[in-house]
Amino acid sequence: MAFEVILAHFCNWDEYNPLIVWPFRQMVSLAVSCFAIMSFYLMTDFFLKRDRSRFVQRTKRLAIPQIGWAFIYFFTYLLLNLLFHAGLALKPVDLFWQILTGHSMNLNPTMWYQFNVIIITALFYLVFSKTDDHKGFIVLIVLLIFSYFMQYSGINRALFKDLPFELKKPLGRILEVIPFAVIGFILKYLNIFEHLKKHRYLVMIICVVAFLAGFYVPWPEVKGFDYSGFAKPYLSLCIVTFAYLAPFEYLNTNIKKVILKITDYTMGIYCSHRLVYTLFYVFVPNLPLHSFEKCILIYFVSYLMCFLIDHIFPNKAVKKLLS
Repeated sequence: MAFEVILAHFCNWDEYNPLIVWPFRQMVSLAVSCFAIMSFYLMTDFFLKRDRSRFVQRTKRLAIPQIGWAFIYFFTYLLLNLLFHAGLALKPVDLFWQILTGHSMNLNPTMWYQFNVIIITALFYLVFSKTDDHKGFIVLIVLLIFSYFMQYSGINRALFKDLPFELKKPLGRILEVIPFAVIGFILKYLNIFEHLKKHRYLVMIICVVAFLAGFYVPWPEVKGFDYSGFAKPYLSLCIVTFAYLAPFEYLNTNIKKVILKITDYTMGIYCSHRLVYTLFYVFVPNLPLHSFEKCILIYFVSYLMCFLIDHIFPNKAVKKLLS
């Protein structure tokens, strides 16, 4: 899914046979929803423990990449302009918006998702700090219903569609990402995945069939900010369920170590891939590769850069920028 994010931003699908790239093309829009479901699945116990000190730590953990990468982008682009006359559009206000909403047009608008996670994490923590488990669960269900009402009524789009670029999508997508977060919470709270493990192979087959069938469902249309409606939660749930139930525990230990290693810098790749693209644009503008191949190269270089940063500056603050 980290690779799908890169494809979503830089791949020109018209260069390829539609059948060959179909799986990649269909999943580019599902990366965010899969990440959101997984993130809030893993954070469910954190909300239920209602530990204020852990909430502060978690907020810092989320804010460090948001702020740290904003400065990295700004000063790297500033140096590229000063030393290499790169001609990159850059203003001091870009740094402000990048830190605040993660959505500066001239820096790294991808970080809107981090902004959304911070807001929704604070919202969920507030809900459970004021209620018991059962009431908190009910509140989240109401929030889920409210989010879809706001989407399908058109109110959410109407509220934010005329705002500046830096605010429109980061704010407009909060109610679109909340359903993914609630789904992740429900899956963990009700221990659904562990119950499904009793019939894992049957469920995995159902996930594949349901996923493919999902592209033929006449989903009700809704205009929003790219993540509205029922289709993405449905398709993403199929992917996440399949992945959770996959019998990785039977893999050889060395294979597991390889899998963990190659996914070690997912956060860093997500945060840095636009920077890597810009470096290619400045220094190798005529790179003789088609866009899909360039995306593979961007992923590899982003990983390599994160690996080097991690080993050159092996401290906790830097680690939080990368994974």
